[in-house]
Amino acid sequence: MERSTSEKMKLAKRKRDAGVEFLRIIACVIVIGTHVKLQDLPALLPLHQMDVSKTIIGGFFGEGVTIFFLIMGFFFFNNSSFKQLLFKIVKSIIIPALFYIFVAQILSRWVCGESNLVQSIIHPGFTLENISGFFSWDASKIHLGSHLWYLFTYVQIVFWFPVLHYFVREGAQADKVRKYLLIMSGITVVLRDMQKIVSFDWGTITWYSIIPMSIFIVILGYEIYQKRGSLYGNKKLFLCGIVLYLTAHALLTFFQLVLYKRDYTIGHVFSWDSTFAILGAVGLTISVLSIEFKSDRLEKNNMLYRKKYILHISYPFSCD
Repeated sequence: MERSTSEKMKLAKRKRDAGVEFLRIIACVIVIGTHVKLQDLPALLPLHQMDVSKTIIGGFFGEGVTIFFLIMGFFFFNNSSFKQLLFKIVKSIIIPALFYIFVAQILSRWVCGESNLVQSIIHPGFTLENISGFFSWDASKIHLGSHLWYLFTYVQIVFWFPVLHYFVREGAQADKVRKYLLIMSGITVVLRDMQKIVSFDWGTITWYSIIPMSIFIVILGYEIYQKRGSLYGNKKLFLCGIVLYLTAHALLTFFQLVLYKRDYTIGHVFSWDSTFAILGAVGLTISVLSIEFKSDRLEKNNMLYRKKYILHISYPFSCD
């Protein structure tokens, strides 16, 4: 007998949503994979030759952060108090990040082998650029702190909460606003990526989006999770999601190789907020949320979920 949408929704949300927990595990594996994957940049390979197989593998480790932002959109707007949310973020993210930045500058010379521990403490590596990096939301300017970019972006999303709360809710007017924002942002990201591949004689074409790409992905995650009941147990959507995921990665690999041929010194052009990463993450999300889990093991033993912040802030340091 076919289950109703409400029954499927209850099964999908028993204690924790097993589909979401599985998606978190996949995202954690992708985040780990992107930092341990084989080198695929031609500029760093012998004779600067392209390695197609490594490029393909590298492409599948590009949207871990995208998936995390989609998941953030699933539950972010369940918060009712911005003050409580802000207090939680200050306590669990901002203060620890500031403490890390402070300690990192004190120990930076010792960590990088430039001096002994005592000299490093006496002559810390504080610079004006470190301070400007913090206040300009540019983690790359903070010595030993470039990996904090994710936390900076996360906090920025939280600061948007009072505004987003007005149109990320049920209601016809709110639905129209969300669709408008999604369309405007979608056009922006597609145009941006397209012009990385094709240069127009008349110059760069820009589009207007009032929200950052991270907010776009969070709202997209909210939209997807509102359809959770119709996704659960839907085999057709599972296959469609897999096709979208594989197609996005096939296109990503193809265009990345095209750009490598054009300039072997170019890096990874399509990052977590690219068209391909977003489409791939959406396809994977739809597929995973459509799986009808029979066991609650994921709900009880998801240690990777409990350590997700550690994975985000434990990237390898670089003293360059």
